[in-house]
Formats: sequence, C-alpha cells, structure tokens
Amino acid sequence: MKFVKFLSGHDYVKIAFIVILAYWPISFFIASVKWDAMNISIPWRYYIAGSLKGFNLPLWYPNQNLGFAQYIDPQTWYWPSWLLSIFGYTNLTFHIEFVFHLVVAAIGVYHFSLYKNISRSSSITVAIVYSLSGFFIGNAQHFGWIVSATWIPIVMLHFIKFIKTFSYKNLVGTSLSLFLLTTGGYWGFVISVYYSLVIVFLFRFLFLVINKKSSLSEIVLLIKRSLLLVILNVLTTSIVLYSTITNIELIERGNLEIEQLLYGSLFPVDFLSLFAPIATYVESFAFWQGDISLINIFIGSFSVLIIVYSLFFNTHLIRLHWKLVLVIVISFVLAMGETLPLRRLLALYVPLFDYFRFPSLYRAFAIFAICLLLGHCIDQIRSWRLFSQYLMLVVACYLLTAIMLFVMYFDELRLFVAKLSLKPRDMPLELLFIVQLLISMAFFLGFLIIYKKYRFKASALLKFFLIAEVILVAQLMFPHTVVSIKSSPVSIYSNIKELENASKNLLLDKISLNEAENLSRKSFEYGLNKATYLGLVSYWAYTPYQFKNYTVLENDSIMEKIKSMPLIYLSDNNGPIKADYYKLNTTVEPNKFTFVIDNKCDEYLKLNLSQNYHFGWHCYVNKEKVDINMSNISLMSIDLASGRSEVEFVFRPDYVHILFVLSVICFLFQLYFYLKIKD
Repeated sequence: MKFVKFLSGHDYVKIAFIVILAYWPISFFIASVKWDAMNISIPWRYYIAGSLKGFNLPLWYPNQNLGFAQYIDPQTWYWPSWLLSIFGYTNLTFHIEFVFHLVVAAIGVYHFSLYKNISRSSSITVAIVYSLSGFFIGNAQHFGWIVSATWIPIVMLHFIKFIKTFSYKNLVGTSLSLFLLTTGGYWGFVISVYYSLVIVFLFRFLFLVINKKSSLSEIVLLIKRSLLLVILNVLTTSIVLYSTITNIELIERGNLEIEQLLYGSLFPVDFLSLFAPIATYVESFAFWQGDISLINIFIGSFSVLIIVYSLFFNTHLIRLHWKLVLVIVISFVLAMGETLPLRRLLALYVPLFDYFRFPSLYRAFAIFAICLLLGHCIDQIRSWRLFSQYLMLVVACYLLTAIMLFVMYFDELRLFVAKLSLKPRDMPLELLFIVQLLISMAFFLGFLIIYKKYRFKASALLKFFLIAEVILVAQLMFPHTVVSIKSSPVSIYSNIKELENASKNLLLDKISLNEAENLSRKSFEYGLNKATYLGLVSYWAYTPYQFKNYTVLENDSIMEKIKSMPLIYLSDNNGPIKADYYKLNTTVEPNKFTFVIDNKCDEYLKLNLSQNYHFGWHCYVNKEKVDINMSNISLMSIDLASGRSEVEFVFRPDYVHILFVLSVICFLFQLYFYLKIKD
C-alpha cells in the first residue's frame, strides 16, 4: 500500500515507473540494443570513457578508419554520457542512458503540457504517449535522434517562458538545455531548433512592437536578455563551435546533393503507420518507399480518434490551438521532403540546411505538437455519449476493413498459415494490417464495454486505454527496431570485459592491419566497430564521420599495401624496410603514440604512421619538434635519422583545452545558478 501511495502522489515517479516498465527488455537487460546503437554509439562512448579514465580529453579516436579527430563530433562533449563513464562504459551503461533519456523526454512533455494548462492526469498521459510513440520506437537505434527528441520540449518550454517573462531562470534553462541538445543531438534537429527559436523570438518582438499596451522597456529588455542568452550559449558551446568551424571542410559533411539531402523522407503511404505500425515489420521499399526505421509515426489509435473527433465536434478547440496545428502541418510537410517542395527549398536557399539528411526527423516535432493537442482534446471532450457513439462507428469501420482485407488476400493468408511461421517479419503485409486493426478494435470494444458501467470515470478510462494501447503495441514492435532478442546484454558485457585484458601494445608492434582486423572480428561477435574493444587500429569503421582524404585513400590501389603493414613501419624510396633492419617498441596512449626505434640503416628513412593526417598532430624526435609530412594520400610520416630515436606523435589541437575549460566553467556556473534561483 505504501508503494501504491508513493506512486499516486508523485507524477515524476508515475511517469518513470510506466516508461521503465514499458521498455522492460532494455531497462532490465533482457535483450540488447542493436544496429547503430551497438555499432556506433557504444564504441564511441567506450573510447571516450577510456580516455577520461586516464584524465585525457577524448580528442583522437585511433581505432576506426585509421584514426579520426573525435573532438569534431559534438556528441563527444555530452556531459550525461561522461557522468555515466565514471565507472567505465559498456553496453549495459548505454541501456541505462537510453532509458534515462526516455524518462526525461516524458517529463519534458509533462511540464510543457502543464504550462499549456493541460490537466495533470492528461499531461501524464501525453507524456507517456510521446516517449512510446513511433518516433522513439522506430529510431531507437539512432541515439542522437533520441537525445534530440528528449531535449527539444525542454528547450522550447524554457525559451517560450523566457521571452514572455524575461526571467533569468528560464534564460539559463534555455542555455543549458540548448547545450545538451547541441552536444548530444543530431545536427538536423539542432539546426532546426535554432531557427525555430529565432522565428519565435521574431514573432514575440513584432507582437510587442505592434501591441499598443507594450512599453518600450519591455522591448529593450527582450533584446538585452536575448543577447545575454546568445552570449551564454556561445561561451558554453564554444568547444563545439570551434571544433566544427575549423574542421568542417575536412570531413564528409555538408554541400550534399539534393538527392542525398532528401534521402530518408516520409512518404504519403507511411501515414498508414498511424493505424498499423506493426506492419512496418515488412522491409518492403516497394510498399513503404523508405527505410523502415524512419517512417513510424504511431501515437495510438485512441489518440488519432480523439483528435479527429475534436476536428468534427469541438472545432472551437482546434481554432483556439491553431499554432499547434500549424506546427504539425509544417513539420509533416518538411518530413515529406521528396513529395513536397519545402525541404528542398530550404536546402537551396537557407544556410546550414544542406548539412543534414533524413527529412523524416521532422516527424518528431509533429508528434510533440500532436501530443500537446491531444492533451487539450482529452480535457475538453464535451459529450461522452456522443464520443461513445462515434467510437462504435469507428469499430464498425475497423471491422469492415479487416474483413475486406481478409477476403481480398485469403489465398496469401491461407498459404502463410499452412507454413505455421510465427515470425512477424515473415508475415504477409496484409496480415500485419489485419492484426493491427483487430488490436485497435479490441481496445475500442473494451473501452465501450467498461464505459457502460463506469460512465462517471470516462475520462480516466480513456487515458488508461490510451496508455495501455501504446504500451502493448510498443511490445510488439520492440524486436523489430529497438532490441535484438537473440543477443544477451550480459553476454556482450562479459565479452567486452574479457577483451579489456587482452594485450594491446604488443599486437600493434607485430601484426599487420589486416591481421588486426581479422583478430577483432574473431574476438567480438557483436557490433561492427570491434577494434575499439581490443585497442587495435582498424582501417574500416561503421561511422557517419569520415575524412575526405581517407575516402580517396580507401579507393586507391595503395590501400592494399597499407593493410599489409603494421601500424608503424620504416621505408625508403623503394618501399618498406624489413623489420630485421630496425627494432621497434610501441606505446599507445589517448591522443599519443610513442615509438622507441633503433634504425640500423646508415641513412635517413621515412617513419610511417598509419593514422590520418590532421593539423592537430605534433611530432617530437628526441624531444625536438619535427615536421610531419602527409603521405599515402591521407596518412603521416616523418624523416628519421639512423640510430636510436624516441619518437612521439601527440594530438593537441590549438585552443581546444582552453575552450573546454571555458565550456565547463560556463556550464557549471549556469547549472548552479539554475538550481539556486527560484522561478
């Protein structure tokens, strides 16, 4: 009873409890995250944790694509991941971080709903719907997208409150949440949010200018404190801004062709996922026309029903919240980049919109606005009797549709049943549609049956069924885009821990890059960026970031020769020197390679390091700085005299450490101020 009382008295606890239970395969380490989460997010964080453990900034990532300047990626500076890295970072840590963001996302929508005068119970409902929506389910592998959808409601809430009240707390809250969005989110969301804030600011500014009741002091105060917000934001994100600006031309990013920018659009047929998200199990480009992880917009059949009901029977409510409707429409228009022209026009004429792909990301903004509109609709259903009658009509339509599909595709379904295959991915698309329709119909009928007995609790019943439906459908979708039921998180964790004890430096001295790659693949069966866990250098990686020069090297014939050599080797004009002519001892530390070399040849040779050249590298031979040459299209080499030499390659980009300290100080100062000051 005490536990039930605790749940009933704390909204945060209710939200967290339901979200954690709803995502139970991840929350309780039953099934593993998969795809990009396993291939990209976890190895990156594992590397960052290893750097921080030795009190080194995570600047250079040597284990993928022959080295990458990791500090370029904004997610390198995402503090929540750093805090979780205190005790090391593994796949289990990522599970915790993932669920944490789902809970924070729900709490953010909850607070925004309360601010919009939605009742507490409805705010809890729409918050849970948001974190269990098709966006979070479909894009579970894209952690940068999950982080973005987590912080967007919080950024917008603080900023809207700030431009209306000019309070310092909301000013600082906007700056802090913007930093977290910028460092943890996908750049498409970040750029879009910054433009959104500018648009909201301009509307507020024009309103104050036009409104006769507004005073000049209000306008001046808005401008002054907005400038203060800009300054705080620039100082706090200085490490990201500097890293991006100074490196943007070096990496495969930006100035993409229109066809590339529009890849991952939402198509008209994808709106069927509103009613049948389970059908997205079928990876059919002929039907869905896009990547199945980018199309899901499910928010619950009850949610759609309530909003449609309000469109017909509560038009005043829709007119009252026209801004939300406008956001929904614009977001979906942008998401449909290949079908409608708006996303294409922005890419052609608006700065920075040619730096990111996947227009379907805008469905996150649409779903957020839909959840807010849903909260208002729930609170203002005027006639429950009319609603129940409308619901009976919907049940009849669902039943008729299911029967029609069954009759039309009877032969295909009969053949499927004969095979007795229960795997959703093997099911015909028509059967998955029928299953979803029947599930929705069962919930509708359940509501109607219970409603007849408990009409006085119609609103509470509706919220219960709304939450129950999205939770059930989420469970059915999890094995498709969220978790791998074949992989045990605990087994993966044990494998990672075993690899930590493997010899690293000795292997780098003796084996070729090809041998290192083969060893990585044999040692770790989960994920693609395997070399990270063994501390081996790899010439391959599954990553969204890559140096332009390295892409040229990958396609050049010289790449095969480089693969056959170890990380470090000597060469002359005729090619590599046999290892018999020199002794080599290698030490690898974060951002640093140290080589003790005894060159037995009586001449200058070239020392080759199979790591990508970057202006942040510095080389010292016997403590004296020497010039680094770019060799083999993208890699590094130095001229080395005969005899014994101690060589150090140190990665230390200018100003990064200073800007890091500045960013930390600004962040901590604002956090202290935010926690101390009252709203």
